[in-house]
Amino acid sequence: MAVKLKWLEHSDLAIKRRPTMRREEFLDWMTFKGGDRIPFTELFGPIIGLKEEWEEQGASEAELDFSAFEYRCESRGFIPVNTGLLGGMPVVQLEEDDEYKVWRDALGRTMKLPKGKATLALPMDYPVKNMDDWLRIRPWFEFSEARFSGGWEDAGRKLLQDGKVVCAGIPGGFDAPRQLMGEENLCLAYYEQPELVHDMLRTIGD
Repeated sequence: MAVKLKWLEHSDLAIKRRPTMRREEFLDWMTFKGGDRIPFTELFGPIIGLKEEWEEQGASEAELDFSAFEYRCESRGFIPVNTGLLGGMPVVQLEEDDEYKVWRDALGRTMKLPKGKATLALPMDYPVKNMDDWLRIRPWFEFSEARFSGGWEDAGRKLLQDGKVVCAGIPGGFDAPRQLMGEENLCLAYYEQPELVHDMLRTIGD
């Protein structure tokens, strides 16, 4: 008999890590100096259905949220800056039934999520096929002072004082364009539209 799923959303499967590495210890590894304890952590957490299996086998609450496991990882904090999409389209739900949820996201993509099977939706279409498409949405990715939240420098200093690794999220050099074009179209664009790919990466990099 199939186990009834209790944890369905991406946030339900988030894991709790207990950092045990000092900031300096972690930075030594990240700058190739090494150290006595190699960093070790879990990045992604369980797939849908695994927590239910573990619970049925007697797992504790701490085991289910992964806080029972000791990782060698750093304590980190993020400064309040936006390095990704700034703006975009209104998110609109298009349809939903027992099997799927479909919506249009801020990039204008039609997203489809199979319920109880995945927590990340797959795009069914993409906003950029050529340079004209990209130029229409490029302002969403250009530099602007609006990307900096008030007090971001003080927030960074406070993180340092608290011994945390200071972080800012950055878009991936492959991931950001593929979110706009899709894997296949992007791989073809490297050869067929290199000026498009260069402009996307320059804009997002700036």
